[in-house]
Amino acid sequence: MHYPAQTPEKKDRYQIRIRDAVPGRTFPWALEYNCPVHEHWNIVHTGMLIPECHQIYICTDNCLRGVIMTADEMCAADRISSVMPDETEIMDGSLEDVTIRGVIDVIRKLKKKPRAVQLFPVCMHHFIGCDMRYIFDQVEKAFPEIDFMECFMDPIRQKLTTTPEMRQRFQMMKVLATPKREPDLTQVSMLGENLRVQDSDFQVLLRQEGFHLLQVQDCRTYDDYLAMGNAFLWLTRSPLSRYGLEKAAALADRRSMYLPAAVTYDEIDCQLYNLMALLYEARRLPLEMAKERTDAWIREQRALTEEAFQSARKCIGDTPVIVDYICVPRPVGFARLLLEHGMNVVRILADSISPEEAEDLAVLQEEHPDLALMSTSAPGSLAEAERIQNETSGAEQKEKILAVGPKAAFFSDSSCFVNAIEADGATGYMGIRHMLQLMCDALTRPGQPEVVTGKGLGLPGVWTEPSCGDDCTTGVFLI
Repeated sequence: MHYPAQTPEKKDRYQIRIRDAVPGRTFPWALEYNCPVHEHWNIVHTGMLIPECHQIYICTDNCLRGVIMTADEMCAADRISSVMPDETEIMDGSLEDVTIRGVIDVIRKLKKKPRAVQLFPVCMHHFIGCDMRYIFDQVEKAFPEIDFMECFMDPIRQKLTTTPEMRQRFQMMKVLATPKREPDLTQVSMLGENLRVQDSDFQVLLRQEGFHLLQVQDCRTYDDYLAMGNAFLWLTRSPLSRYGLEKAAALADRRSMYLPAAVTYDEIDCQLYNLMALLYEARRLPLEMAKERTDAWIREQRALTEEAFQSARKCIGDTPVIVDYICVPRPVGFARLLLEHGMNVVRILADSISPEEAEDLAVLQEEHPDLALMSTSAPGSLAEAERIQNETSGAEQKEKILAVGPKAAFFSDSSCFVNAIEADGATGYMGIRHMLQLMCDALTRPGQPEVVTGKGLGLPGVWTEPSCGDDCTTGVFLI
């Protein structure tokens, strides 16, 4: 994942017109503003989805603060541990030994031995030149009964190569690839998803065709999770999971399919045709039948979606709409879809534009060249947010902005906002209708923008008794 370098004259830009945008990193890597909206998930949240899995971070205390606080907020502090080398151990060449001894000591002291461990070395292991293969070999030798997932928390490197999230998700899928087993032609697994997939065309089609969709959010034990590897077909919607899905599926000799959160009709149709063709091919059924059934579904869903747009236009009218990338994985495509259906989209909040949205970008550049594209991390964005808020300072005016997403809510300070991330687990025609309903609900039932500063919206995928006693007030209980 490499973004093109930026020219010097763009270094201070925080907002541009869509006609000046390019696929990739539209705004430059530079000093960043840390927006106090953290409803998107981090590696701690994602790792907690696997039952009976423990996380160990080898890091100094300054960097550990965030991950420890995240686990505590989730009432899952008993599922995370740390090894904290001091300055001497980092510099005297003993970091490898300290890491190995520390990890082994942590596992031995746990009240219950975990079935799996996600091990997170950090930036300093790269800087010092540690032999990471040696470290993992030694801890695996000490605990051969535990599945070790070779994760990393090294955000310094994530700008130019695979991110910590991408590598973690690959490791979470890799344990499903061994040992190899016979594929179950009745099951399909959805992998690499933070949120439960719901209100999605392919989910309903799979059920209608007699396939059972497995999701990590339904797993109560580690064995339940491993059983997801039995499915003959592995799917993901997340661009962060595509890298891992393809690698892990190849190891397991499984069919895989990346189903990005498409929002334009043609792309949705293409995904549905490809999925149905694969399902019918696996069962050796006529592909003509697959096409007929898909055609019927598309006709029905397009009609329902157009009806939903008609209702949404009556509700939303000319209300200015701001779309952010946290809520909608394809913000450019979603903005295009709304504009094509008469909605008044005035701004997109995104720091980069996925190459997957190149066609949508080209359409907007041709038809809506002055549409604003604003960074959420450039320091100047905060000043722009204050200007937006000043323009809508009155209580009545405030509610005239419809913010689609938590960052849109923060930057506009609007009380009418869709508080959702990752399309709320929805996709396809059903996903479009789901988002339209959320937008109408946001206008009819205003909220308080202050809520968007909470971490990890939608946690958890697995619910159990709280591990933090009666003092837990988050309502988030994990194994």
